[in-house]
Amino acid sequence: MSEFVFDRVPPKDTENLIHHADLYGGEPNDLAGMFAPVERCDNGDRFFFTSCKQHNESERKAGDGTWVRLSNMEVKNDEGVKVGETQSFRFKKDGMYTEWLMEEHHCAVQQAVASEEEPVICRMYML
Repeated sequence: MSEFVFDRVPPKDTENLIHHADLYGGEPNDLAGMFAPVERCDNGDRFFFTSCKQHNESERKAGDGTWVRLSNMEVKNDEGVKVGETQSFRFKKDGMYTEWLMEEHHCAVQQAVASEEEPVICRMYML
C-alpha cells in the first residue's frame, strides 16, 4: 500500500475510527462482524484505509458479491481544480441489491496514485 497515505496515519491513532483492511477481500457482512461501527453514527458507519486497483470499471468484486457503482462525483478545491473524487457503490449478491452502501474517496494528488494500487478511504454503511 502507498506510504503516501497509510504510513502517515498510524493505526493506533485511528483504532476505533478508521480500520486498515482489505475492503474487497470479503463481503460487507463479514467486515461488519470484524470491525465495530463508529460510535454516534446512525447507519453503522465503518471507515477503512484500503487500496484498489486503478481502473474505470463500475464494479468491484468482493467475496461472493459485487460492489456496483451508483455515482461518481469530482471533488474540487476553491480554485475549481480537481483534487479527488468520491465514488458511491451498493453491494449486490445473488442478483439482488443488499442494504450495504460504500463510498470510495480518491485523492487526485500525483504522489497518491503513482502505482497500480491506489490508496483510498472508504465509508461502508447501511441504508
